Amino acid sequence: MNRSILLVICDFLILTLLSFVQFDSTSTESASTADPRTHTAVQVSAPAMTNMVATLAMALELERQQRAVLTNALVTSRAELERKLQQLAERELNLSNAQQRLTVSETEARRLAEERAQLEKTQSEALASVQSLQKAFETTRQGSENLQARLSDSTREAAEAKARLEMMQMELARRQQETQEMNQRMAKLNEAAEALKNEKQQLLVDLRQTEVEARHARSEVSNLNERLSAVNQEKAQLAATAAQLATNVGSLAEKSSAIQETIERQIRLPANTIYGDFISNRVETLMTGTTRGGLGQELNRDRKGACVLMKSGGNLFAVIHLESAAIRIWPPDAPWSALGVELRRGNAKIAASQFAMLKDDPRVIVIPISPGDAEVLGARVYEVATDPTQFAEAVVVGAEERYYGETAYQLSAESPGYIEMERSTFRRLLGEFSPKKGDLVFTRTGLLLGVMVNGDRCRLVDKIETLQAFRCGSQLNVSQNSHILRTAFAILEKQPYPLR
Repeated sequence: MNRSILLVICDFLILTLLSFVQFDSTSTESASTADPRTHTAVQVSAPAMTNMVATLAMALELERQQRAVLTNALVTSRAELERKLQQLAERELNLSNAQQRLTVSETEARRLAEERAQLEKTQSEALASVQSLQKAFETTRQGSENLQARLSDSTREAAEAKARLEMMQMELARRQQETQEMNQRMAKLNEAAEALKNEKQQLLVDLRQTEVEARHARSEVSNLNERLSAVNQEKAQLAATAAQLATNVGSLAEKSSAIQETIERQIRLPANTIYGDFISNRVETLMTGTTRGGLGQELNRDRKGACVLMKSGGNLFAVIHLESAAIRIWPPDAPWSALGVELRRGNAKIAASQFAMLKDDPRVIVIPISPGDAEVLGARVYEVATDPTQFAEAVVVGAEERYYGETAYQLSAESPGYIEMERSTFRRLLGEFSPKKGDLVFTRTGLLLGVMVNGDRCRLVDKIETLQAFRCGSQLNVSQNSHILRTAFAILEKQPYPLR
């Protein structure tokens, strides 16, 4: 604090103390009468007090400003001190790094000094070696003069050796070319041997298959021979009867044709023959349909399958499983607005006008065709087995896959119109197989029994009773199709568990 400011403060304090002093009135009056100047001084003390207060306020304001200046200077000094401390820390860090580098440089200098000493030692050794080499050079030069004379003689021998070497190189190149040709021929022979080995293995497999087929065929031929001998005996008997009944030739001819048909139906055919006959008369199916999805979008479905033509109740049909059809029972309210069915065999094809589901099992679909359509397709029309109790075994053929096999079956009292396959006896020519829904079932005499509706139940097709038919076209009655599907769904829901 300044000295002048201290003096001002002291004056102010003295005046403040004087303002609070009170004297007696008599003394005051006597003093005032005695000395008029004293009275004047008392009267003047109030303005002086005001000036003093103002001076003191100015002093305080000046002191406040000086303090602010000092505070700012202190902040600036502190910031400068921090900056200098930071610079000092950086310098100490740089000094530490410089010391480290100095230590490394000293180490490197010691290493270089050692290397220099080593090099000087090596140089001295090299100088000694040079001197030794100079001596050796003198000796060698003298020897080279002697060898020069020999070199002239060796040059002629080298030319002769070079000529022989060229001939040997030509011979070696010729031998290498022959070796390459031999390697190429060996590679071709190895490929041919590998091909022959694969072909031999394939022939062995085919031979085993042929042997198995031959054994099976021999057993079937033996059965056929027995059947044929019995037929020949029956034919001989029939011929004798025909001679005796010559007067009734017309009725005899009818009876013999019926007997012949009965005999043919009772002849057991090999499974290979039945499968080969199916392959020859297989008809491809292509079914298309248009409906709408859950979001209202249009969905187009198409499904390919395979079937055979059959004759039942005087009508011709193509029979397929629901899995080979574009239409689906679930959901039953699906709006099917367009349907189409096409049958193909080779280059021949026909378009069906309608199709229908069986009344007691909607999973089996029949497609009515006309005799003219059957002639266009040129496929065999299979007869339907009307009495499955006459047979004990059946041949199951994969409608869409290349497999077949034979098995025993039995009638089901709980499910009339179906036969139950004995899955434990399923077998095919080269091993066991497992049939699935959609496979076709034939008797051992070549008659059509029905269609597999699941893995072990076959629906017989001797009687055809259908629900209302689906029309084929591009603009169909959606509500009518939905009604048929709801009916089919209700029928399936009522079926017992083994049939589902």
